[in-house]
Amino acid sequence: MGEELSLSEVLDTNKLVIADSCVFINRLNYPRYFMGVLEYSNLNEGILDKLLFDYSQAIEIFSHPSIKTIPEVSAEIKRPIKSLTKMTRRIKLKGKISDSQRKLDDKLRLVEDIIARTCSYVHESELCLLDPRYETLVSILKTTNFAFGFKKDVGRWKEGVSRAKRNRAYHGPRVSNDTDERLAASMLYTFMYSDTTPVLISRDSGFMGLLKEGIGIMGSRCFFPYNSDFRELLELRGFKFYFGFGDKWSLRVDNKKINWWSGYKIESELGENAEQYFSEIKSSWNRFKSFPVLEFAY
Repeated sequence: MGEELSLSEVLDTNKLVIADSCVFINRLNYPRYFMGVLEYSNLNEGILDKLLFDYSQAIEIFSHPSIKTIPEVSAEIKRPIKSLTKMTRRIKLKGKISDSQRKLDDKLRLVEDIIARTCSYVHESELCLLDPRYETLVSILKTTNFAFGFKKDVGRWKEGVSRAKRNRAYHGPRVSNDTDERLAASMLYTFMYSDTTPVLISRDSGFMGLLKEGIGIMGSRCFFPYNSDFRELLELRGFKFYFGFGDKWSLRVDNKKINWWSGYKIESELGENAEQYFSEIKSSWNRFKSFPVLEFAY
């Protein structure tokens, strides 16, 4: 277990902190709740109060000058708006609002306002990552994540399909949600092209395997000389990942805790799929080096 800090200490002691959407304690699936509300009598004032509290936390976090994020996180935080709008329209079609329901109607306006204000702060904190090198890092992380099953759903998929039937589909099912890989890639990109040590914060424990093992694989010496610059930079300076539980944030992964994989270990893990994996990652690193280095400012 690494050092434990409060969130404010993490933010105040680091220049660049990249935040996941679960950085604030979002205790309920608000879109799903709004979809189930058919009329005013179904509304739970306590749930609206929880949302107001959760999103007020988000405003406090994303208004901090050291906080940055990516567009995919903005989209996740914005997600309740669509179902909230539909719910509000649906329940108002049911008829006239009674005096007892007017208080809830006023609170709904507060909910709409705080989500909109939160989204504004989050949008302003987005990193500008319009660089093919960033997209290549995303691709390498996705391929590695799916190949080795760091995500639980991929692990279940691999257990249920024989190695012979997997063939070239070693990377598992192609899913559209790649927010974790994009957050990790944004941290690696900023570490490579800025003069600061980026920090990634999340309450998602899946990042520990993705960062400690995934980076150890993509930085393996078996991919030299394609990834040599990346490996050398990691040995000189690095990054930090803080995992949040309750109100404490512990340092779980940094460049000193990476588990470097050998080519033999990768081959042993992937078996007959190793050749395809080696080929794809070498090609990605070679493509990465061919792109011009763009000016980056966070």
